[in-house]
Amino acid sequence: MDGGSVLPYRTDAVALADWLSARARGRSAEQLRGSVDSPKAVEGTAATAGALGFTDPADGVLTPLGERYALPDGAERRRMLREAMLAYPPYAEMLRALADRGTPGETEIRWLEAWWATRGYGSSESNRREGAAACGRLGDFAGLGE
Repeated sequence: MDGGSVLPYRTDAVALADWLSARARGRSAEQLRGSVDSPKAVEGTAATAGALGFTDPADGVLTPLGERYALPDGAERRRMLREAMLAYPPYAEMLRALADRGTPGETEIRWLEAWWATRGYGSSESNRREGAAACGRLGDFAGLGE
């Protein structure tokens, strides 16, 4: 990911699964954005799907991984999300940095925001703040922490 790119934001594992399932059933990104009270949340989920490899970022089409994630199997979804997060440089590098620190029982969101900022991840301070919250929710579901 190049510095300044948008980090995943305003989503969680349930929203991601619902969005990918709807896309797998043929709903367009525009239809999904227009069918909710918070189009920004849908945009965040769509951005997350692209960043983590569940959709092609260029055209929004589901990848084979995204098609499999859309199927309703919780344990398999956890495994796929964990693997996608570990393959996504801003998450993988941050998790390695936490491991190098001795992985404290608790990490403050401010540390994560600052860590991403010093490495050029995130398009803005607010994206890093929202991105840290989304990372925590996704990581909790994936079994990477709580």
